[in-house]
Amino acid sequence: LARRRELAIEEAAKEVTVALPALIPGEYVVNWRVAGKDSHVMSGKFAFTLAASTAVPASKPQQP
Repeated sequence: LARRRELAIEEAAKEVTVALPALIPGEYVVNWRVAGKDSHVMSGKFAFTLAASTAVPASKPQQP
């Protein structure tokens, strides 16, 4: 799954959030790159693993 997303941020931000489609369990690597207003570029990457869900669906409350 290789997708490229470009965002334009108008104000200074300490955090950037990007919406993702539903992901299947697996290992992912995020490569990121940002350019400041002064054209200074920073980049990096991080990895994460999405495990399979073990949650049990909640049951509906019973009617009295």
